[in-house]
Amino acid sequence: MIFNLEWIPTREKLDKIYDINITFIAKDDNTPIAYAELHFVPVDYYYMIEKYGMKPEDYPKVFPPEKERIYVLTPIDGKFDSLEERFFVQITNIIGGREYKIVVLIRDLAGNEKIVEMKTPYIRQFENIAKTDDILITASYMPWYTDPKWVTEHNFKGYPLLGAYNVRDPIVIYKHADWATGHGIDAFLMNWNGADKSGDENIKYIMVSLKDFKGAPKIGILWGPHPHVMVVNKDGKYDMNYLPNKEEFLREMNYLATTFMKDPNYLTTNDGRPIIYFYESKALKGDIPQLILDARNTIKNETGSNPFIIGNEIGWLFTYPEDWLKINGNSLARLLSFDAISDWAASIDRSKQEYIDNYETYLDILYNKWSKFLRNYNTIFVGSAIPGFDEIYIYYTNDYPPIPKSPKLFKNRLEIAFNYMDPIFKMVRIDTWNDWSEWTNIEPTREELFGYLDIIVEILRSYAKN
Repeated sequence: MIFNLEWIPTREKLDKIYDINITFIAKDDNTPIAYAELHFVPVDYYYMIEKYGMKPEDYPKVFPPEKERIYVLTPIDGKFDSLEERFFVQITNIIGGREYKIVVLIRDLAGNEKIVEMKTPYIRQFENIAKTDDILITASYMPWYTDPKWVTEHNFKGYPLLGAYNVRDPIVIYKHADWATGHGIDAFLMNWNGADKSGDENIKYIMVSLKDFKGAPKIGILWGPHPHVMVVNKDGKYDMNYLPNKEEFLREMNYLATTFMKDPNYLTTNDGRPIIYFYESKALKGDIPQLILDARNTIKNETGSNPFIIGNEIGWLFTYPEDWLKINGNSLARLLSFDAISDWAASIDRSKQEYIDNYETYLDILYNKWSKFLRNYNTIFVGSAIPGFDEIYIYYTNDYPPIPKSPKLFKNRLEIAFNYMDPIFKMVRIDTWNDWSEWTNIEPTREELFGYLDIIVEILRSYAKN
């Protein structure tokens, strides 16, 4: 018999385990123990090649090669001479990026054998550098990818390094978490709306799975209105003075507060306020200050904390503060009802070819104006960055040219967002981690590997030096 097979980390840095100790007891009722060996076996996931279409040559880029280790053991007291023996094994320099099997075999003098096996949780490949700075970097996350056809039927410009994965695969979840936090991303803002029941369940599944992941990214909610559950006007606006719309909105706030925001891994400010990003808040009309106040009270009643609400008021165009005021009747109350103001996908204004050709220049001007304007009213500005943009895969139209995409361009755009961070609440959003349908993904691809994630690390290191 084998008892008390256990392992504990002995060398660990930034949530990555490098060395472990394994102990166990072997016991026989009649014949002395005569032999013991232990195998430390890296788990392989070749099903990703078969199921998700991962390229075999990409497999070692996702799961670093590591050989099985076999240890022929001697009891702790130095010799086999008893019905009960204790064993100790030290495993060093674990590469990580996978789970491991610990297999123990013992044999007594009569030739009887016993084999016991256990599996470790996923052990990180990358150190969690996200926890080494005071900058909150979030990446918007699309939780709806469950059917491999989402890639194979759309012919996207890029292809996931993981293949056409299922977001409900725990190993996919762990890889995303490992890659993100290992390159400075603190949290995923999960795209949620009341009409997407499958997305809601996927987010729950991801959050439960991350409970077993050491140094998991925090999970926040990216909320947006949806015409399937709210009435939208012909102008694309949602009248929030219309009682059914308001009731649905507050029902959703209550649901998010009770379902997600009470989770220990939910994204909060340093003082414990749950963070929520209102995508397309600019599409809401009516008494917005009262609406936001009602949302605050609804969430606070459930969580005990005043939420930190980020509004997307700037929009998809280079809308300067003076333009925003004209559009909204010079009502600062609406703007200041939010804790912070941001945009979506770094505004991606393509209304003029000049904006596309000089995108970074205009983005810098936009962020300069908004950060200064909001600072006058003690409201926080949160910039965003994109690697590129093209919605042809979701709308199947070329009405507007794409925003060019590359790691080099992403670096320029991310640096702009960093330059205009609030000096106290240092937050930058990235749109997106994995929206393949709009070509904004920074998740590792076959074509560019870790190029976008490496840029985040480079900028964080440069910022730390300055």
